[in-house]
Amino acid sequence: MKLSQSRGFLRIDSEILPDGIFYRERGLLSSHESKIPFDHIADDLIRTFHVPRLYLFISLFFALAFGYRLIRFLNTNTVSVPSLVWSGILFLAPALGTWMQSPHYIGYLTSRGGLFFFDTKGAGDPNDYLQQIQQAKERYLRIQDGRATEMQSEDKKGDPRPSFH
Repeated sequence: MKLSQSRGFLRIDSEILPDGIFYRERGLLSSHESKIPFDHIADDLIRTFHVPRLYLFISLFFALAFGYRLIRFLNTNTVSVPSLVWSGILFLAPALGTWMQSPHYIGYLTSRGGLFFFDTKGAGDPNDYLQQIQQAKERYLRIQDGRATEMQSEDKKGDPRPSFH
């Protein structure tokens, strides 16, 4: 099964493989891709949210500058329309960046970092996919435990020498 999610310029693609999870996270200027084995995925579900403070302060600064120019435009008409529009653009660009960099995530911790997806409702809801990851992990670990038990029993039957494990 596959899951693809996007938020602005950010995109997450994932696929359940027979022995693990393929995970790709791409942004406008960055990309991260890895294959995570099932035995490296934790059982506990994690929810996380983080707003980058720098982006937030930049957005607030330009919001105040835009608000100040808007008030001057409405009260005194000493601010030109192009200047007001430019101030609005300078506010919206960092606000969009702040929004893109601060989504709510849900997922699992792994030995290679996080296996996180956007915590959205509706068509992009990852909860069913996260349950399928745990079910696939359980099937994989059961098969691995069966193989290990089978190999140990074959070692004891086929080799008369004592084994040192």
